[in-house]
Amino acid sequence: MYQPAFLQAWTKSPSGGRYWIVEHGGSTIRPVGGTEVYDHLKGVFERERGRQKGLSDVDLANGTGINRGSQTTTFTDLRPWLERTGWEQTFKGIDRELLRNLTTAPSPTTSHRGLILRGNGNRSGHVRSDEHTISSADDERKIAALITAVDVVMDRCEQTARTTSRSLLCWLRSVRPHGCYAKPFTFVGKAASRRKYIRLLKRFVAMVFRAYRLPADIRQRRAGIRFKKPQLRLISALWNHEIWTQHDALTEGFWQSIKLSDGVDVQAEWDEESVNGEELHDDENNSDNESSVMESDDSEVDDMDEEEEESEGEDYEENEDQSGEIDVMGDSGGETPPLIEEALELLFGLIMAFSTEEVMDGRPASTLLVYFSGVLGFSADLTSFLPARSYTSNLAALIYIQRLLFLEYALPAQGYPRLGITRRPRTGQIARLQNVRQEYLVLGSQSPFEELFSLLAFGRAMAGSETPASGFEIDRPIDLIDSINRFDFDFDRSIRAASRSISIDYKS
Repeated sequence: MYQPAFLQAWTKSPSGGRYWIVEHGGSTIRPVGGTEVYDHLKGVFERERGRQKGLSDVDLANGTGINRGSQTTTFTDLRPWLERTGWEQTFKGIDRELLRNLTTAPSPTTSHRGLILRGNGNRSGHVRSDEHTISSADDERKIAALITAVDVVMDRCEQTARTTSRSLLCWLRSVRPHGCYAKPFTFVGKAASRRKYIRLLKRFVAMVFRAYRLPADIRQRRAGIRFKKPQLRLISALWNHEIWTQHDALTEGFWQSIKLSDGVDVQAEWDEESVNGEELHDDENNSDNESSVMESDDSEVDDMDEEEEESEGEDYEENEDQSGEIDVMGDSGGETPPLIEEALELLFGLIMAFSTEEVMDGRPASTLLVYFSGVLGFSADLTSFLPARSYTSNLAALIYIQRLLFLEYALPAQGYPRLGITRRPRTGQIARLQNVRQEYLVLGSQSPFEELFSLLAFGRAMAGSETPASGFEIDRPIDLIDSINRFDFDFDRSIRAASRSISIDYKS
């Protein structure tokens, strides 16, 4: 709770930070608005703390680790967001703790000790849980290697984008079936943001393989994940690929050392792409009669640029060292390069199998990519969901990655013969891109991308009207609004405007 103090300083922000704390009536705390208002707010906060404590004291007997009675938010301004996402219905009766752990990024600890997917074990110790609810250390090492290989897949996608014409990138950015966007798709401006964007794709890949390793009944009943037969074939082919017989294939260095055949250092150019952020900001301010939905991608890249760098522990998979590189397309005198190339093709094919997954029964959440995006919306305590303003950066990241993947899918600079994808032709490229766009990347296409984009547009509209999530019970509305305004709460603009029109003299 904010506690203003009696404070005196000879100058504003004095050098050395010297100031006096003044005690008045035996207290250094100044009750803003008078003691009555202060006591009233104190009671409000005590009730809120009690409510939060009640939410955390859940009954685990139902096997889900959550209190289902507390899942529905009581704030009317969040209802449109929850109704649009459909998360309450999608994850009803689903083990949210299991889902969250399935999406956890591998770490040195999990690669050494395994990962508890469900249970109350000590995460810092060795895994001693039921075999059906853990991911073994061997599995975690393989998953860690696979998500490191995701970097190689994305490097190839980025190189394809660099060799694609501006007009094609304008079409890639557009979500209109027959309209080209005025500015091209461009790279995110910061290397740190790039890592965050790709990290979400890595978490998705980790979820896929951990879910695959679960018994089918647990995967379907408790996690709510159902793989289609073509997806299972791809997952199995990659999980049991001959590449894992290589003595160092389970190490990160094996995949980090791989270099693209053209020798382009992708990472070196990232900080030179900062123009992207400026273009996106300019787009928001133009008045070209574009609808708000069409413009919602203008700043999708900026959503994560302003976030702080995450801890080093979360960057286990993000080692950018490219020393000791191998030319996987060259003649190494052995079988490793062809095996690596085949494994990378299978990984790209697997990712695209989920990116192009068909929506069932008109429910976008029936696709695993959209389902995964909902898992990203879980609150920290798993009892509720994130509001739009805290969530849309995830959508922006997924949309950005999806565009790179679909460009590679439509017009790869080098082919994927095992997937039946030929390299881009020298002519007729726009027709080939349009075939993919019309099916997956435009509004109304009934695809995971279309749902993510639609949610982003809706979430941006909702974010401006959300209020802080607190369980206030307002007994004296005028006094409370004015005092909360003094407390500098981030209230809704309309409430702040109303509070500024109210002038009340409180007695000290």
